Amino acid sequence: MNPTRKAYSVFIEELCGVSKPDEAFKLLKEMYSKMVVDDSLLCLVASSFNKNGELEMANQVENMCRTPKVKNPEMPNGAFRSDIDFNQIPTPITSPCVDVPQTKVCRDKDLQEVCRILSSTYSWSLMQKLLEKREIHFTPCLVEEVLYRCQRHGHATLCFFSWVSQQPGYRHTTEMYNMAIKISGSGKDFKHMTSLFLEMGSRGCSPTLNTWNIMITQYGRAGLTDFMLKKFKQMKQEAFKPNRSTYKFVIVFLCGKESRKADEAIKIFQEMICEGHVPDNEVIDAYLSCLCEVGKLSEAKRCVEILCERGLAPQKSYTLLVKSLCRTRRLEEAMALVDDMVHLGCVVDKYIYGSIVYGLLKEGCLDEALAKVESMRTHGISPTTHIYTSLMIYYLKEKQLMKAMQIFKKMKEDGCDPSIITYSALIVDT
Repeated sequence: MNPTRKAYSVFIEELCGVSKPDEAFKLLKEMYSKMVVDDSLLCLVASSFNKNGELEMANQVENMCRTPKVKNPEMPNGAFRSDIDFNQIPTPITSPCVDVPQTKVCRDKDLQEVCRILSSTYSWSLMQKLLEKREIHFTPCLVEEVLYRCQRHGHATLCFFSWVSQQPGYRHTTEMYNMAIKISGSGKDFKHMTSLFLEMGSRGCSPTLNTWNIMITQYGRAGLTDFMLKKFKQMKQEAFKPNRSTYKFVIVFLCGKESRKADEAIKIFQEMICEGHVPDNEVIDAYLSCLCEVGKLSEAKRCVEILCERGLAPQKSYTLLVKSLCRTRRLEEAMALVDDMVHLGCVVDKYIYGSIVYGLLKEGCLDEALAKVESMRTHGISPTTHIYTSLMIYYLKEKQLMKAMQIFKKMKEDGCDPSIITYSALIVDT
């Protein structure tokens, strides 16, 4: 079977999402030789290269968007052929910019000096004087690295961003505006974030899908879900089609406890599925937990059925639902679901046992939890780190330190490596 356009697109999006533009570019070349590639996908790969500081590669990929495409009668479905010669595009490199050694040494010194100034406790007026005194030649590559390294010094970095745009012969790129928008949003300066968004359009830097995703994410992280939804709708009105990451950000934030909007989450989850996007574990986990907590169990079960219809393994889908039910103290429904799973051909594995044991201990049902652990052993399943840690946390909360340490010892004897959560529980409660 040959990969479809959708398969290529999803794989490339995921590679860019985990900052692997080199691998995404290899796949892009393969895709380009077989079918037409949307400019939005090219822009995504270019943006990923930009984020990694590989500006030359980003520019090369961006040029692909502007290369004319003509009909190729030899390709199926009237696909297009591009005049791009991939052999002329250099192999991706790990260094941010292509410089001769001497230039690179100078640039590194400039970078360190600018970062030192911006990370100081000086006022911006003094920082500006120091920058002007150094007479540094600012290039897009240098400025992008400065923004990346100094983003936690929000105010100073944004002042620098504004100041450097006025230097002769210098011009910001779309990716730099994206970084500045992210820094503003992280500091909850949404007025300035909006101002930057409007400014980038007037400066000839067209917003990308990544620009919208950044703004949506910043509103969501701040708990401003109404503003996030408004921006999400505005993005679609501006003819930007949400991708898998957009839907993920929106749904996860809508399902958060502090700013929960379950009904909106249901609508957007259904929209995501209709658009052909398969949610990842984080989205499913957040969505199911939200539905269980607000009592929309029929919607939760419908979600699992839809995921199974879309190709997700029933074992995995129902395991996530059991986990959400146990987490929200709906043990009766969880146990009933486990019985149904068996009839559907699923097995009660270590993950399901782990969720049930966790739920029982959360309700203070120690004897029932220990009985489940013994049932595991009877069925040839060894307790996991998660189960041992749950038992330890229970005993620590009950001030039974010796019992907790016995569980910790047994855990190590059974070859289960303690997790960060295990050690954190021991440190906090002892």
